[in-house]
Amino acid sequence: MGGRSNLASIVSRRVVIGPTKSGRCDVLSDVEVGPLDRAPAGERMVQLAELWRVDEPLRASVAGGDPSMDPWQMIPSPGGVAWRLVRWASSSPKMHQTDSLDFLMILEGQIDLEHEGGRVRLAVGDTVVIQDALHAWHLIEDQPCVALAVMLRPKP
Repeated sequence: MGGRSNLASIVSRRVVIGPTKSGRCDVLSDVEVGPLDRAPAGERMVQLAELWRVDEPLRASVAGGDPSMDPWQMIPSPGGVAWRLVRWASSSPKMHQTDSLDFLMILEGQIDLEHEGGRVRLAVGDTVVIQDALHAWHLIEDQPCVALAVMLRPKP
């Protein structure tokens, strides 16, 4: 994936398969997926492609096959999950914490994950699990970084 400058060159479509009303599995949804122009608090430092989100208690299938992605929210609803591609175009040095369990895999570039105990450098193929931890992201030499991320938010 080296040399790609934005998520539009990585993500183009989402295909969802699952059981139909007849009980047979089939394609429930086949839609174009592009990067979101929206970002937290109007910031452009992170580009996201929402791959999947469930804002209700998890089940093995979702009615209609493709849940609504609007309105966009950074953290899934309690009991929900979000699956995303994330592209950092600039560092996000602000420490933050979410009440979610986050799984990330670095697909392109490198990034330093700052936490209360220090920093760890992540590179292509590295994975990280963030468990309700205070953290921040720092690019290496201002080069973009792309990761695949899943956020799970437990019910209170």
